[in-house]
Amino acid sequence: MSNYNWIAATVGMILALGMTRVVNSSVAIFRSRHRAKLHWIPFVWTLCIFYFMLDISWDLHNLSDKMQTWDFPRALILLGFVLVLFLAGALVLPQQELPEGANLKEEFIRDGRWTLIFVMVFNLLCIPYNWLLWKVPIFSSFGILDFILALIAFGALWGSQSKYEPLITLTYAGTLIVTALFGG
Repeated sequence: MSNYNWIAATVGMILALGMTRVVNSSVAIFRSRHRAKLHWIPFVWTLCIFYFMLDISWDLHNLSDKMQTWDFPRALILLGFVLVLFLAGALVLPQQELPEGANLKEEFIRDGRWTLIFVMVFNLLCIPYNWLLWKVPIFSSFGILDFILALIAFGALWGSQSKYEPLITLTYAGTLIVTALFGG
């Protein structure tokens, strides 16, 4: 087994666990809909995180052709990258069904919004990830977009109790959608 296969297996397991956690949490919250008040903002962040997990899974498949040799620093970058994403997915929604009378918006403000730190760090880590593993220049349109997404996530973290939270969340999701559709 090559170095890449060991790295891919480890990273793939972390991504699979992260995706499982996000889906299970989403189902648990959905089941709470009759006894708790749901809110759309945590679900938008959940979808963004899930998209990133799918995107990295696809990258993992394509990296086998791109990288002929793997060294420990590149492996650590990839591992750190997916661990940050796993933590974002683990924090965005409660893992259990919400109790009677609970409010998902309040849960997100209290606990879930801390996922935005990991989303911000993930977007910042995209810059060296793309440079070291994909040879994308740091100051390319991808690097600038990753930095902008990190700034928006930072704004969402500190604006999570303001009237601008919906606008910030939709700006992040919209930027991500445009990047996914037209950025490659």
